[in-house]
Amino acid sequence: MPDDSKVKVLLRSPVFHCAVSVVICLVAYSNSFHVPFQLDDSSNILEKFYVRDIRSFFIPSGERPFVYDGAFRTRKIGYLTFALNYWFDGDRVSGYHAVNVLIHCMNALLVYWLVALSFRTPVLGNTPLRKSTGMIALFSALLFASHPVQTQAVTYVVQRFTSLATLFYLLSLTTYIKSRLLLTSGMSRPRALPWYSCSLLSAILAMYTKEIAFTLPLIIVLYEFMFFKGEARKRIPLVVPLLLTMAIIPLGLLGIPDGFAEFLGGVKFVTRAESPLSRLEYFVTELRVIVTYLRLLVFPINQNLDYDYPVYRSMIDGEIILSFTFLAVLAGLGAYLAHRDRGSPSGTTIISFGIFLFFIALSVESSIIPITEVVNEHRLYLASGGAFIALTSSFFLMAQKTRNDFVGRSGVLILAVVVLVFSGLTYERNKVWRSGVTLWEDVVQKSPGKARGHSNLGLELRAKGKVREAIEHYKMAIRLKPGYADAYNNLGVAYKELGLVEDAVEQYKTAIRLQPGFAEAYNNLGIVYWEKGMTRKAISLDLGLANAYTNLGVVYWKLGLTNQAIEQYRIAIELRPDIADPYNNLGVIYSGLGLPDKAMENFELAVIKNPDRLDFRQNRDKAYAIRFKR
Repeated sequence: MPDDSKVKVLLRSPVFHCAVSVVICLVAYSNSFHVPFQLDDSSNILEKFYVRDIRSFFIPSGERPFVYDGAFRTRKIGYLTFALNYWFDGDRVSGYHAVNVLIHCMNALLVYWLVALSFRTPVLGNTPLRKSTGMIALFSALLFASHPVQTQAVTYVVQRFTSLATLFYLLSLTTYIKSRLLLTSGMSRPRALPWYSCSLLSAILAMYTKEIAFTLPLIIVLYEFMFFKGEARKRIPLVVPLLLTMAIIPLGLLGIPDGFAEFLGGVKFVTRAESPLSRLEYFVTELRVIVTYLRLLVFPINQNLDYDYPVYRSMIDGEIILSFTFLAVLAGLGAYLAHRDRGSPSGTTIISFGIFLFFIALSVESSIIPITEVVNEHRLYLASGGAFIALTSSFFLMAQKTRNDFVGRSGVLILAVVVLVFSGLTYERNKVWRSGVTLWEDVVQKSPGKARGHSNLGLELRAKGKVREAIEHYKMAIRLKPGYADAYNNLGVAYKELGLVEDAVEQYKTAIRLQPGFAEAYNNLGIVYWEKGMTRKAISLDLGLANAYTNLGVVYWKLGLTNQAIEQYRIAIELRPDIADPYNNLGVIYSGLGLPDKAMENFELAVIKNPDRLDFRQNRDKAYAIRFKR
C-alpha cells in the first residue's frame, strides 16, 4: 500500500494540481478538434490575405494594401497566430482548435499561478486563509478550465482573440507580481528585471490582440495598491510604463479613417457594425446583462450563441433597479472586504480583487460603448477568472471559519463534483458546435422570435441541399422581421435553385425596395434577366441610379463588350463616387486585361468605399498577392 504521507504530499503538489487542470481541460474539449469553421471564422481567417501569406506581416506598412483594415491594425498579434496556423495547417480545422485548447489550458494555469502568488504578497502572506492556498488555486483553475460558458471563446475559432488576449493579460499581471515579490523580499533589481520586462512585453502583446486589454494597466495598479505596501512615490514609477501601454489601442485606431472618433462613439470600426442603441440604452441594458452573466457562471443552462435579449431604455424600469441594486451591493462588498482586510487581515482581499477583476474586465464591452450585440458569452472569458477566484476563496474562507475538518473535506468533494459536472456540460455544449445546422438549430430553439437565427439556419440548410427546408426558415425570418432585405434575397436564391424564377424575381425586387442599393440583390436580379435573354430588361432595372449603370456594365461584360462595360462603370462613378461596386468591377476587368496596377488601384478604392464587403477585400488581396509574388 502507498504511504499516506506521500499521497498527501502528491495531492498538495502544485505540479499535480497543474496536471489535473490540464487533463480536465483536454477531456472537456476532446470533442472540439473537428468542429468546422463557423460564422465569420472563414472571413477572418481563410479569406484574409495577410493570414494566407505570413510574409505580409513583414512588409513595410506603407506598402500594405490592407492599410485601412482596422482589424489588422488593432489585432495583429491574433492574426499572426492565425497566419502561423494557416502556414502549418491550411484549412484543416484541427490545428486551429488544438492551439485554442492549448491557450485555454495555459490560461487555467495562469489563474492557478495568480492565486498562488497572491498568497505570498505582504497583505495575504500571513493570513489564516493562506493554509488553503493550494486548494483555492486548484479549484479556481479547474472551474475556469471546465466551465461550459468558456466554449464560445475556445471552440469558436476566431474568438482566439479573446482567449489569447486573456493569456497575455494574465501573464502580464502574474509576472508583474513575481517581479514585485522579488523586490519586496530584498532581491536585487537585476533578478526582478526579467520578470518585469516580461510583464511589459505581455501587456504590449495583449494590446495588439484585442481591445479588452485596455483595462490591464488599471488592474495592475489596483493589484499593486491592494496587495503590496510602501510609499506611493516609490511604487508609482513601477506602474507608469505599464500605464503608457494604454495608448496603444487608441493610437492604433487613429491610423484608421475616423477610427478614433468611432472608437469613442461606439467602436464601430472594430465591431464592423453600428449599434442602433444610444449609450444610455446600452448601459442600462448591460446592467441586466451582467446579472445574466453571473447567472450563467452559477447555473450554466440555456446557453445561446444569439440571445434574443430585451433592450431596456430607462433606469426606472423595475428589473433595472433590481439589477443595479444587486451589482452595487456586490461592488460595495468588494470595497468593504478590501477595507476590512487592512484592519484585521483574514484573506478577504483576494475575494475583493476577484470581484473587481470581474467588473473591470467586463467594462470595455459592457458599459457605455454601444456594440451591436448586447450579450455574448465570450465576453465573460476573462471576467470569469475573477469570479471563480472570488467564489472559491469565499468557499474556503467559510469552511475555515467552521474549524471542522469534515466540513472542509466535504467542501472539497462538492467542488470536485461541480468541476466534473461542468466538464460534462462543456463536452455536451461542444456537440452543438459540430455543424452550422446544429448550431443554428440550437439558436432557433432558444431564440425562436429572432429573425437572424432562422435566416442563418436557412443558409446552412441550403448549403446542405435542403432547399425546401431553408425556404421555410427564410419565410419565418420575414414574418418575424418584415423589413429583412437579406432574407428576401436569400429566399430569391432558394427559389431560383428550385427553378421558380418568377418567384425569385419577386423576392429580389422586394429586397431592393427595402434596401435601395442592395448590390447582391441587383446582381441576382440582373443575372436572372440576362439568363432569360432579357438584356434590355436587365439594363432598365433603374436608370435613375448609379446602380443601374453598374448593372448595365455587368451585362455588357458578360456579353464580352469590355469597352462598353468600362464606360458604364465610369458613368456610375461620376454619378455616385461614393459607391464601391463599379470600382470593384473595373478592377475585375483590368485584371482580366493584364493591367495589375489599374486593377490594384480600383480594388483599393472599392475597399476604401466599402470595407465591410468581403468579396472586395478578397479581390484586392488576390491582386496584391499576384503583384507581390512578382
